[in-house]
Amino acid sequence: MNTMRAKINLRTVFPGKYFHFGIAKYVLSFLSKLPKREIPNKFMLVINIDGIPLTKSSGSQFWRILCSVYGTDLVFVIGIYHGFKKPDSINDFLKDFIVEMIVLESEGLMFKNNVIPVFVHALICDSPARAFVTSVKGHNAYHDFHKCVTKGVYSFPVVGKQGGRVTFPGLNAVLRDDQSFRSRLLSDYHNLKVERSDIERLKMNFVKNMIKA
Repeated sequence: MNTMRAKINLRTVFPGKYFHFGIAKYVLSFLSKLPKREIPNKFMLVINIDGIPLTKSSGSQFWRILCSVYGTDLVFVIGIYHGFKKPDSINDFLKDFIVEMIVLESEGLMFKNNVIPVFVHALICDSPARAFVTSVKGHNAYHDFHKCVTKGVYSFPVVGKQGGRVTFPGLNAVLRDDQSFRSRLLSDYHNLKVERSDIERLKMNFVKNMIKA
């Protein structure tokens, strides 16, 4: 039918491909539709990162970076990775998002001659995605509890049932904070065998504002 095809620039993120939709252009589009009295004096973004299997047989999967503007119904896609395994490098996967977000945090967003501050209010991930995104140990580890420093206890399954799990029965554990998270002094929690995630370059509090999906 001679239909014009849009050229899509995919970036190689081994072993798959990634496309970056962006952040600023969607926020600006949202702002342009608001009455002047409703334009906010700052933007708080809520980021969701997660993997989604597409088929059971091939391993085909998406890893998506979604964004919502806190206090509104606006939700948009920042970037999508497709491959038959999850990205080998968390930093390669997050590269475009981190670069754009750092600029927005430092410079804000210019709209009608006004600079509107932009920052990440919260990061939402399920346990496997959180471990991948923040370079901590997996969700079955004994020191995986994100909010406090405690060692888990393996609970055996009820007789006749399959599959035990790690539980955290302690009630008086020392709370983690953003400084201790960034210092990476607790090797039982951080996965020191993998690269340190560039997500830490953002200004958010990685304990208080990390939310489990």
